[in-house]
Amino acid sequence: MRKIIYKIYSFFLITHRALGFAMRRWLVSVNPNVVVSKNVRISKGCTLKATDGGVIEILEGVFLSKNVSLIAQSGRIVLGRNSFVGEYSNIVAKKMIKTGADCLIAERVSIRDQDHNIRCINKPINKSGFNISAVDIGNDVWICAGAVVLKGVVLNDGSVVAANSVVTKSVNKRVIAGGVPAKIIGERYIDRGDF
Repeated sequence: MRKIIYKIYSFFLITHRALGFAMRRWLVSVNPNVVVSKNVRISKGCTLKATDGGVIEILEGVFLSKNVSLIAQSGRIVLGRNSFVGEYSNIVAKKMIKTGADCLIAERVSIRDQDHNIRCINKPINKSGFNISAVDIGNDVWICAGAVVLKGVVLNDGSVVAANSVVTKSVNKRVIAGGVPAKIIGERYIDRGDF
């Protein structure tokens, strides 16, 4: 009895892995607006959705962890070489969200280049449209767990965003920002081997 169960389990596991690979290939081949380079790892449960002329471009060596959601709603998402996006992170673009190379985006991060227009009171919020402004993330940027990056933000090369921060303004090179709203809380240094 154990041998039969083991054989069924082994068959299911092998079939499941083969189907998972086939589904990833299918996703890329069916949607021409999702461009995936070589050596990209897309984990189980990821959503890559390009609608209304939107484009998602994932460059070489990127790793998408479980349940990552990339949605380009008439906008463009570009993930730079050798970048990592952690579990349950959401990146939603109506204009442009671009990351440089070697970026680390931890779990449960939200990056959006739009928000609802809430100033107009003579229309319901869901019919008032959006305020849209591109997000640009430089090379070697680390966005820690639970952080939120809002429209119009530029995270320059080497910057770090602390966990659970809300970034509403641009962050300079090699600066550590944290808080709600995020402010400068430190700087990165050049390692000269002194430590």
